[in-house]
Amino acid sequence: LTSLCARGELASVEEWEEERLETSRQGKRLIVLYTKPGGNKEAQDLLTSLCAPYPSTVALSFFDCDKHLEKLSKKGVRFTGRFPVAIVYHGEKKMDQLMGDASPADFERLVTNAHQDAAEDTAHSATAAAAAASGGGGVGAAIPVNRGPTASSAPNPW
Repeated sequence: LTSLCARGELASVEEWEEERLETSRQGKRLIVLYTKPGGNKEAQDLLTSLCAPYPSTVALSFFDCDKHLEKLSKKGVRFTGRFPVAIVYHGEKKMDQLMGDASPADFERLVTNAHQDAAEDTAHSATAAAAAASGGGGVGAAIPVNRGPTASSAPNPW
């Protein structure tokens, strides 16, 4: 499990915030499985196996959030009481979620989408960086603007 995520079991809201920011810096999507006390072994095992093929794009952490509900609420995370809850984050942004008794297919879709989203971001960033390094297009590249005829331009034959 330690190869999948830096923390595994999150113990505080501060660790939760740190994990979201760190995985975002690494270009990964963080999936947090929020559980009631005692966890949810079935959902944890399923997510662990689904995330295993994607260590470079998806990180997984577990959070028994019962003792932290008030702090999480202040951070905008609220629960309806249907546990477990799996939420995909990119930094502070919530990308996707599952609540309650989701099916294995639902969990598979969640992980696959998180992986594809991170892989596309990584590919886009690499393409933009390569284009910028070579002086070509890319994000923020200069675009020539046709300002019309100037005193030194040749007359238009049309």
